[in-house]
Amino acid sequence: MILNLVARLINTISILIIARLNPGEVWELACGTGLTTIHLSKPGIHITGLDISSSMLEYAPVKAQGLPVDFIEADARTLDFEKRFP
Repeated sequence: MILNLVARLINTISILIIARLNPGEVWELACGTGLTTIHLSKPGIHITGLDISSSMLEYAPVKAQGLPVDFIEADARTLDFEKRFP
């Protein structure tokens, strides 16, 4: 259990460092209820969560009130971005 917590903490810190060093838009695909999306947005990183399930996304905006987060209901496998990401 401790090992799992340490691994999750290292993963989160790694994502935050990468996001800070590479300013721009951050997307989380298959975000579900936004647990990771919300956690990553707390330091001020704007992040967009995307999920195919409307029932999962129903709770995400309520949990993310006041944070720099957007949620989109869509299928990541068929999403056609107007903007291209490097």
